Amino acid sequence: MNIAKKWDRVTFKTRKDSGNNSDGVETAHGVVKRGGSDTVTVVLDGGKEQVKLPVTFLSLSNHPLPKDEPNVMDKYSIIKFQSAGAGRMYSCTVCKDGRPFVEVEQHGHGAPNRYDPIDRKKDQDRKIYMQFLKDAKEWTIMFGDQDAIEAEDTWVVWWMDLRPYGVTAQEHIKSFTDFMKEHPINH
Repeated sequence: MNIAKKWDRVTFKTRKDSGNNSDGVETAHGVVKRGGSDTVTVVLDGGKEQVKLPVTFLSLSNHPLPKDEPNVMDKYSIIKFQSAGAGRMYSCTVCKDGRPFVEVEQHGHGAPNRYDPIDRKKDQDRKIYMQFLKDAKEWTIMFGDQDAIEAEDTWVVWWMDLRPYGVTAQEHIKSFTDFMKEHPINH
Protein backbone atom coordinates (compact mmCIF):
# COMPACT_ATOMS: atom_id res chain seq x y z
CA MET A 1 0.00 0.00 0.00
CA ASN A 2 1.42 3.43 -0.95
CA ILE A 3 -1.12 5.71 0.70
CA ALA A 4 -3.82 5.20 3.30
CA LYS A 5 -6.84 7.48 3.65
CA LYS A 6 -8.87 8.19 6.76
CA TRP A 7 -11.59 5.54 7.20
CA ASP A 8 -9.78 2.94 5.05
CA ARG A 9 -10.39 -0.57 6.41
CA VAL A 10 -6.96 -2.19 6.73
CA THR A 11 -5.18 -5.28 7.91
CA PHE A 12 -1.59 -5.93 8.93
CA LYS A 13 0.56 -8.59 10.53
CA THR A 14 1.66 -8.19 14.12
CA ARG A 15 3.59 -10.30 16.58
CA LYS A 16 1.43 -12.29 18.94
CA ASP A 17 2.78 -11.72 22.43
CA SER A 18 2.08 -13.51 25.67
CA GLY A 19 4.26 -12.09 28.36
CA ASN A 20 7.93 -12.13 27.41
CA ASN A 21 7.61 -14.68 24.64
CA SER A 22 6.67 -13.99 21.07
CA ASP A 23 4.25 -16.68 19.91
CA GLY A 24 4.32 -16.02 16.18
CA VAL A 25 2.34 -13.75 13.94
CA GLU A 26 -1.34 -12.81 13.86
CA THR A 27 -3.44 -10.63 11.62
CA ALA A 28 -4.81 -7.38 13.04
CA HIS A 29 -7.69 -5.38 11.58
CA GLY A 30 -8.48 -1.74 12.02
CA VAL A 31 -9.56 1.56 10.54
CA VAL A 32 -7.23 4.37 9.50
CA LYS A 33 -7.70 7.37 11.79
CA ARG A 34 -4.92 9.51 10.32
CA GLY A 35 -3.85 8.66 6.80
CA GLY A 36 -0.81 9.49 4.73
CA SER A 37 1.91 8.11 2.53
CA ASP A 38 4.49 7.52 5.29
CA THR A 39 3.36 6.76 8.85
CA VAL A 40 -0.36 6.35 9.58
CA THR A 41 -2.48 5.91 12.70
CA VAL A 42 -4.77 2.87 12.81
CA VAL A 43 -7.44 2.23 15.44
CA LEU A 44 -7.65 -1.51 16.04
CA ASP A 45 -11.05 -3.19 16.00
CA GLY A 46 -12.77 -2.57 19.30
CA GLY A 47 -11.37 0.96 19.55
CA LYS A 48 -9.26 0.30 22.66
CA GLU A 49 -5.88 0.57 20.99
CA GLN A 50 -4.31 2.61 18.23
CA VAL A 51 -0.96 2.12 16.57
CA LYS A 52 1.31 4.17 14.34
CA LEU A 53 3.05 2.24 11.62
CA PRO A 54 4.47 2.64 8.12
CA VAL A 55 1.83 2.61 5.40
CA THR A 56 3.82 -0.14 3.63
CA PHE A 57 2.83 -2.55 6.45
CA LEU A 58 -0.87 -2.19 5.56
CA SER A 59 -3.20 -3.88 3.11
CA LEU A 60 -6.75 -2.90 2.33
CA SER A 61 -9.16 -5.28 4.02
CA ASN A 62 -12.67 -6.51 3.36
CA HIS A 63 -12.83 -8.07 6.84
CA PRO A 64 -16.15 -6.86 8.29
CA LEU A 65 -16.30 -4.57 11.31
CA PRO A 66 -17.69 -6.17 14.46
CA LYS A 67 -21.46 -5.66 14.66
CA ASP A 68 -24.20 -5.91 17.22
CA GLU A 69 -27.21 -8.13 16.79
CA PRO A 70 -30.01 -6.42 14.83
CA ASN A 71 -31.77 -3.81 16.96
CA VAL A 72 -34.29 -0.98 16.92
CA MET A 73 -31.62 1.69 16.23
CA ASP A 74 -30.45 0.09 12.95
CA LYS A 75 -32.91 2.30 11.05
CA TYR A 76 -31.15 5.49 12.24
CA SER A 77 -27.97 7.10 10.91
CA ILE A 78 -26.05 10.37 11.13
CA ILE A 79 -25.13 12.77 8.32
CA LYS A 80 -23.61 16.25 8.10
CA PHE A 81 -21.32 15.77 11.10
CA GLN A 82 -19.25 18.86 11.85
CA SER A 83 -16.82 19.30 14.71
CA ALA A 84 -16.21 22.84 15.92
CA GLY A 85 -13.51 24.28 18.13
CA ALA A 86 -11.69 22.55 20.93
CA GLY A 87 -13.32 19.98 23.14
CA ARG A 88 -16.51 18.13 22.30
CA MET A 89 -18.48 20.70 20.27
CA TYR A 90 -20.30 19.29 17.26
CA SER A 91 -23.43 19.32 15.16
CA CYS A 92 -25.02 16.63 13.01
CA THR A 93 -28.31 15.49 11.53
CA VAL A 94 -30.03 12.24 12.47
CA CYS A 95 -31.91 10.31 9.77
CA LYS A 96 -34.49 7.55 10.00
CA ASP A 97 -34.42 5.19 7.02
CA GLY A 98 -32.24 7.75 5.21
CA ARG A 99 -34.61 10.71 5.77
CA PRO A 100 -33.28 13.60 7.94
CA PHE A 101 -35.63 14.49 10.80
CA VAL A 102 -33.68 16.17 13.60
CA GLU A 103 -30.60 18.39 13.93
CA VAL A 104 -28.30 17.86 16.91
CA GLU A 105 -25.98 20.36 18.58
CA GLN A 106 -23.49 19.86 21.38
CA HIS A 107 -21.90 23.03 22.72
CA GLY A 108 -19.17 21.24 24.67
CA HIS A 109 -19.85 22.58 28.17
CA GLY A 110 -21.22 19.44 29.79
CA ALA A 111 -24.91 19.86 29.01
CA PRO A 112 -26.95 17.29 27.06
CA ASN A 113 -27.25 17.56 23.30
CA ARG A 114 -29.87 19.89 21.85
CA TYR A 115 -32.31 18.29 19.38
CA ASP A 116 -34.35 20.38 16.93
CA PRO A 117 -36.83 18.66 14.59
CA ILE A 118 -36.17 19.87 11.03
CA ASP A 119 -39.73 20.55 9.90
CA ARG A 120 -41.40 22.41 12.75
CA LYS A 121 -44.51 23.35 10.75
CA LYS A 122 -45.53 19.74 10.32
CA ASP A 123 -45.87 17.39 13.24
CA GLN A 124 -44.19 14.47 11.45
CA ASP A 125 -40.57 15.21 12.44
CA ARG A 126 -41.58 15.78 16.07
CA LYS A 127 -43.34 12.40 16.09
CA ILE A 128 -40.30 10.70 14.53
CA TYR A 129 -38.10 12.41 17.13
CA MET A 130 -40.32 11.18 19.97
CA GLN A 131 -40.05 7.62 18.56
CA PHE A 132 -36.26 8.09 18.28
CA LEU A 133 -36.16 8.85 22.04
CA LYS A 134 -38.14 5.69 22.83
CA ASP A 135 -36.01 3.60 20.47
CA ALA A 136 -32.77 4.93 21.98
CA LYS A 137 -33.98 4.01 25.47
CA GLU A 138 -34.93 0.50 24.26
CA TRP A 139 -31.45 0.24 22.66
CA THR A 140 -29.61 1.08 25.89
CA ILE A 141 -31.77 -1.36 27.84
CA MET A 142 -31.16 -4.09 25.24
CA PHE A 143 -27.41 -3.70 25.66
CA GLY A 144 -27.42 -3.57 29.45
CA ASP A 145 -28.07 -0.02 30.71
CA GLN A 146 -31.44 -0.08 32.45
CA ASP A 147 -30.90 3.39 33.94
CA ALA A 148 -29.82 5.46 30.93
CA ILE A 149 -30.78 9.09 31.44
CA GLU A 150 -29.91 10.47 28.00
CA ALA A 151 -30.02 7.36 25.82
CA GLU A 152 -30.22 9.44 22.63
CA ASP A 153 -26.95 11.21 23.52
CA THR A 154 -25.33 7.83 24.24
CA TRP A 155 -26.39 6.62 20.79
CA VAL A 156 -25.17 9.77 18.97
CA VAL A 157 -21.73 9.60 20.61
CA TRP A 158 -21.42 5.86 19.90
CA TRP A 159 -22.54 6.24 16.28
CA MET A 160 -20.13 9.10 15.53
CA ASP A 161 -17.09 8.29 17.66
CA LEU A 162 -16.95 4.56 18.30
CA ARG A 163 -18.96 2.58 15.75
CA PRO A 164 -16.61 3.57 12.87
CA TYR A 165 -13.76 1.86 14.74
CA GLY A 166 -15.51 -1.44 15.35
CA VAL A 167 -16.75 -0.74 18.88
CA THR A 168 -20.11 -2.45 19.25
CA ALA A 169 -22.95 -0.80 21.15
CA GLN A 170 -22.85 -3.68 23.59
CA GLU A 171 -19.14 -3.05 24.33
CA HIS A 172 -19.68 0.70 24.64
CA ILE A 173 -22.61 0.42 27.01
CA LYS A 174 -20.90 -2.24 29.12
CA SER A 175 -17.80 -0.06 29.39
CA PHE A 176 -19.92 2.92 30.41
CA THR A 177 -21.98 1.03 33.00
CA ASP A 178 -18.82 -0.57 34.45
CA PHE A 179 -17.24 2.89 34.73
CA MET A 180 -20.32 4.28 36.48
CA LYS A 181 -20.32 1.39 38.99
CA GLU A 182 -16.69 2.14 39.81
CA HIS A 183 -17.29 5.92 39.96
CA PRO A 184 -20.77 6.47 41.40
CA ILE A 185 -22.22 9.97 41.39
CA ASN A 186 -23.00 11.08 44.90
CA HIS A 187 -25.80 13.61 45.19
